Amino acid sequence: MIILTLTTLTFYSTFGQGLSQPIFSTTELKKGFYKNFSEFVMNNPSIPFDDEKMEFEENQELLIDNITGGIFVLHGTEIKLPIFRLQYKKTKKRVNTKSLWGYCDGSKVFINSYTHIPRHFFVELLLIGRYCYFIQVGSVSNFQPTNKLITPFNSHRDAEEYIINVNNGKIFNLDKTLLRTILESDKELLEELNSDKQAKRKLLLDYIKKYNDRHPDQITVLK
Repeated sequence: MIILTLTTLTFYSTFGQGLSQPIFSTTELKKGFYKNFSEFVMNNPSIPFDDEKMEFEENQELLIDNITGGIFVLHGTEIKLPIFRLQYKKTKKRVNTKSLWGYCDGSKVFINSYTHIPRHFFVELLLIGRYCYFIQVGSVSNFQPTNKLITPFNSHRDAEEYIINVNNGKIFNLDKTLLRTILESDKELLEELNSDKQAKRKLLLDYIKKYNDRHPDQITVLK
């Protein structure tokens, strides 16, 4: 079984395309913590990152429901899902991040899982546009991988695809039903999806990116 790391996925954005919100028109992402979705869209994190006291790193020893190592299954394929936590450098204790929407390290954006599931870690946004996209920890799976590297308890978690509607900040679990609803305004893409015999084993990211590229005019200014 192939293990796919998310670093093999291409990061897409609409930076520099002249759209109204600073997150799209900027050529430089500001480093810091976003208190809310509006700060993300405005590229204006209001809480600075104190790198003398804190560190924001991938947690290699993460334990989720007796599953370690951050390896999950998405559309039948094992993937390495990088999960990040904020902790104090000296004590290694976790920082309480419940009130934060996300974080930017100056080049990448990470969303706080607590905005949509009761988990205290961050995952990277892999797409920024009309619909932002990320992959998140899902439910426990009975999938039996051929690679014995990952299943100390003969079970592990699925991963799930998520999107953020950039016009209102709402977060949705992305499946083919929702994707078809989104593509109703683009009959050509909808027909492509419906005729795609491999769609069940493909990341829906591909269609979201195509839709974003074709419909930047659907991004509206937050009031």
